[in-house]
Order: sequence, then C-alpha cells, then structure tokens
Amino acid sequence: MRSRVTVVGLVLAGLLGGIGAGAGGWLVFGPNTGPYEEARSVIFPADVSMEAAVDSLEAEGILASSSSFRLVATLTGWGEQIKAGHYRIPSHFSNYQLLDKLRRGLQDPLRVTIPPGSRPEIVATVVGRRLRMDAEAFRATLRDTSLAHDLGTTPGRLFGYMLPETYEFYWQ
Repeated sequence: MRSRVTVVGLVLAGLLGGIGAGAGGWLVFGPNTGPYEEARSVIFPADVSMEAAVDSLEAEGILASSSSFRLVATLTGWGEQIKAGHYRIPSHFSNYQLLDKLRRGLQDPLRVTIPPGSRPEIVATVVGRRLRMDAEAFRATLRDTSLAHDLGTTPGRLFGYMLPETYEFYWQ
C-alpha cells in the first residue's frame, strides 16, 4: 500500500512538473506579438525603463500579453538591459526573441531616400519625419558655417554633399 502511494505521488509530481515546465516554456518561447501582417516599428530613447518600453510596445500594438512580457523580463533581468534604438518587430515573436533583440541592441535601420533634384526644404521635411527629428534643426545644420568649414566648403554647398541615394540611419 505504501509503495502504491509513493508511485502515485511520484506520477503526480512528474505530471505537475511536466505541466509547469510546458507552461514556463510556452511563456518564454511561445509567440507574444500579435498576428499583424507587416513588422511594426518602435523607437526607444536612451535610458528607457522597462515600464516605458512596455508602454511603447503596447502603444504600437506589438505585445499580445504585456503581463507575460513583464514577467519574463523581470525573471531574466533583461528588462533592465533594453537598449535605445529603432526596432522592427515581426509578428509571432516570443518573449525570448523580443527581449534578446532589445537587450542586445539589434536595431533595424531607418531608411531615408533622397531623390534626384530634391530641394533642401523638401529633404529636411522628409528627414525630419523619418528620423523623428525637428526639420528646422536639419535646415540649420545645412546653414552651419562651422560644419561647412570643418568639411572644407561653404554653407551653400553643404546640401550638395547629400547625393541622391537611400541612406540608412541607426537610432542613437
């Protein structure tokens, strides 16, 4: 009788352990980003807190479950290691994949295309929109005499250094 109780206890413990391991594995490695069609972008500023990162991920509609993301981030300590940058997050990413990308700072570049014949005002507006910066600050840079002097040119020619091309920028 005693061995029967021991066997039943061991079977139940094994079963509960297996269920717990499966649930934990699903929590960490199961998908936690929505089933959206195209990857979604999020930008984190320098010194972003885990809570601010979760708020940004939720605002972009990326997380399916913010509570599971918080739990995994807290248990691994990776929530405090999130790096600033621009990230494109595909659908069906797991908490592990998402946190690994964010803590390692594996950013995705922002692309800005300058078509031939563009005027400086138009380029400044496009750059400002794509890089989420003040377009007027970009225009002021194009008029900056000290920058022009450092490059061995004049402010009137700074814009000429921007060849028609697609440029990739990483968020700092």
